[in-house]
Amino acid sequence: MNSQNNNFWNAILHDVNRSEKLKNNGPLYRKIVTDLIETLRLQFPSESIHVHYFGSRTVGLAGPDSDLDLYVDIGNSSGIYSDNPTKDVIEKGKSITKAIQSKPSTWVYLKNVGGRCPIVIVRHKISNIDCDISFSNSMTCGQNKLVTYIFELQPIGECYQ
Repeated sequence: MNSQNNNFWNAILHDVNRSEKLKNNGPLYRKIVTDLIETLRLQFPSESIHVHYFGSRTVGLAGPDSDLDLYVDIGNSSGIYSDNPTKDVIEKGKSITKAIQSKPSTWVYLKNVGGRCPIVIVRHKISNIDCDISFSNSMTCGQNKLVTYIFELQPIGECYQ
C-alpha cells in the first residue's frame, strides 16, 4: 500500500474518531433537550412535548462550532411538510420564541428564520451551543435518523485501527 492510500485511510479514521467524540456528547444534548422542554412548558403547559436532536452534530460530521438541530413536536402536530407555513405553525413559532425569551438565564434568543420550514435560532447558555429549533416538519429529522442508522451499520473504524 503506498503512502497516498495510507494518508487517505488515516484521514477517514481521523474523521470517524472525531465523529465518535461528537456523538458521545449525548448527555450534553439531553441536557439541552431537558432545558428546552422545561422552557416550552411555560407556553404549552397541557401539551405533550417531544424534542429530537439530529443533524451534523449527532451524525458526527460537525465541526466544534456547528449548531445542534432540534425538532420539537408539540401536542398532536403531524410534522407533515407544507409549501407554506400554516397559521398554526406561525403561532407555534411565536409561542416558542416567547418561551425562549422568558428564560434568559438558560437561553439567548438569536432570531427567527421564516420560509418553508421556519426555525427559531437560540444559544443554550450552559453549553454555549447554538440550536436551530424546527417545529413544522419532521421529515429532515426522520431522514437523519435513517442516515445515522445506515452509518452505524458500517464497521469503518474497526477495519483500520
